[in-house]
Amino acid sequence: MAGANGGITAATEQQAEVAARCIAGDGAAPPYAGSLSMNILKMEGLNLVSLGLPEAPPDDPAYEEILFMDTARRYYKKCIVYRDRLMGAILIGDKSGFQKFKDLIANGLELSDKRLELLRAGKKADPVQGKLVCSCNNVGQGNLEAAIAAGCADFSVLCQTTGAGTGCGSCRPEVRGILEKKLKVLEVVGV
Repeated sequence: MAGANGGITAATEQQAEVAARCIAGDGAAPPYAGSLSMNILKMEGLNLVSLGLPEAPPDDPAYEEILFMDTARRYYKKCIVYRDRLMGAILIGDKSGFQKFKDLIANGLELSDKRLELLRAGKKADPVQGKLVCSCNNVGQGNLEAAIAAGCADFSVLCQTTGAGTGCGSCRPEVRGILEKKLKVLEVVGV
């Protein structure tokens, strides 16, 4: 989008991919269409994520704001829905649904039966194993190495499987480095 600043690593990667295709002469490559607006507050003890629209336009009744707050579990979720499509979300206290929400918004998928799942408490996140690599999705080096040892040898698949690198994207070089190093070790061992 002209004049828009994504402000995140993922947006930069998407822009670079489009530029690379154009430079390589791919005339059929689609133009850069903009990136999903995301904000992830990285603060010890506080999980806060904002995706897409933060609030419904006040003058359009086709938009719905769906709120859920669980004071006992200390989390809050707000979803902006337009014609059965998720347009935005704010997650406080529980960001385990981040990837699912991001995919629903980015791909413009109809919610249909997923609508009831949106506001339920997220699944218990896997504990961080080893050094924290991805603070957006709480993925440690040990989590990555376990996924690689289980057969996850492709960078994109590793990111989707573990959630690492699917938030702001700033950890992607480190995730790639861990993958390459672990694959070399596994190759030497003969696994």
